[in-house]
Amino acid sequence: MNKLLIDRLVLGALQTNCYLLRREGSSAAVVIDPGDDVPALDEAIARLALHPEAVLLTHGHFDHLLGAHHIKEACGAKVYIGEADAPALTEEKISLRPADAVTPFEPTPPDGFLTEGEHEFAGIRFRVIPSPGHTMGGVCLLAEDDGVLFTGDTLFVNGFGRTDLYGGDWTQLYHSLKRLLALDGSLRVLPGHGEGSTLDAIKRGFHR
Repeated sequence: MNKLLIDRLVLGALQTNCYLLRREGSSAAVVIDPGDDVPALDEAIARLALHPEAVLLTHGHFDHLLGAHHIKEACGAKVYIGEADAPALTEEKISLRPADAVTPFEPTPPDGFLTEGEHEFAGIRFRVIPSPGHTMGGVCLLAEDDGVLFTGDTLFVNGFGRTDLYGGDWTQLYHSLKRLLALDGSLRVLPGHGEGSTLDAIKRGFHR
């Protein structure tokens, strides 16, 4: 199996991480959480000569999804999200898009849902882990063959997602975090904001 190549873009006013994934030697790509900066997305996709096949959304907040419509229209990629967060793709209010966001909201019905279990996109196998709490339909994406866990806004290197926004629930987030922290500590964690780390290092921070 060819090496998984990952490029990180930091997009928009909230400095949201967007990840571009592909196997070495392949142009077929997966885009995780394309946020509020379409020109930066276009530049990176062109520079890396990528052909996005799927857009995977960890949750339904504007800073993680505003670029999804453009990638779908420009590249023919299909858009996937946790089912409970799907309304954020068609209802601007639910996406929490502020008036000063750069990218306009374009209703984008999902092409499928990120249900619990294994899914494969562009030759990359993911285990979808439902992670409600920050939102009702949040998910984490574990690239098991490559030892990489994409945690969206559920888990950060120095903390976790807020629960005071629409769809947030502290009890659900607590159980989601327990599930994530029980995974293999050697996993590389790539969150929705900020730098990444290993899961073991994050666990040590939680126990300080």
